[in-house]
This record gives sequence, C-alpha cells and structure tokens, in this order.
Amino acid sequence: MKNLIVIVAFLGLCAFSVSRNEKGLAQVRKVDGLDIYMYSEPIANFEEVYQITGFWNWGEVLDDRATLENIVNTMVRNAKKKNKKAYDSGDPKADAIVIYNNDRAIGIRYVD
Repeated sequence: MKNLIVIVAFLGLCAFSVSRNEKGLAQVRKVDGLDIYMYSEPIANFEEVYQITGFWNWGEVLDDRATLENIVNTMVRNAKKKNKKAYDSGDPKADAIVIYNNDRAIGIRYVD
C-alpha cells in the first residue's frame, strides 16, 4: 500500500512538472522591423548577410550610461544603415540581428 501511494505521488509530481509552452520556446523582440536575438539564434534556417561592429557610443561609456537598451538601439541604427547600403547595391537585406556579445553581432536573413 505504501508503495502504491509513493508511486501515485511521484506520477502526480511528474504530471505537474511537465509544462506545455504552446506559444513556442521564446518571444523575439522586434525593434524597427528587425527581430533581435540576444545571446541566442533563431530555430529557423538563416544565412549571415553582414557583420555589425562598433556599437558603443563613447559618450555613454564615459558617462557610464551604456545600458542594454542603448546598446540595442545603437545596433539597430547600425543595421539599418547597412540595410540601406545593401538595398542600394542590390544585396539582400537583413531580417534580424543576432547579438553575440557587446561588440559583435550579425545581420541575418531567413531562408525558407
């Protein structure tokens, strides 16, 4: 009888510990039409379009205001400039930005 109670309690705990995420694994933040992946990559197939470097705004660094929000905004601004250059030259534009660390990211394009 004790074994049956232990087994039922164990199965009950297992049933509650399994969570079903019906929305997917994560929600991606979108800024100015670009998906932002921070320290992660999309599950969908993608190809690298260009690299983005030099995110720091030195005024923010000197004033110790280099927040994550400021870094993301600077990266989006740099990516939009690169997208404009790519569009003008006929190269593919990026659909998203993958941020690997504070000074390196890539622009990516989803591949079907």
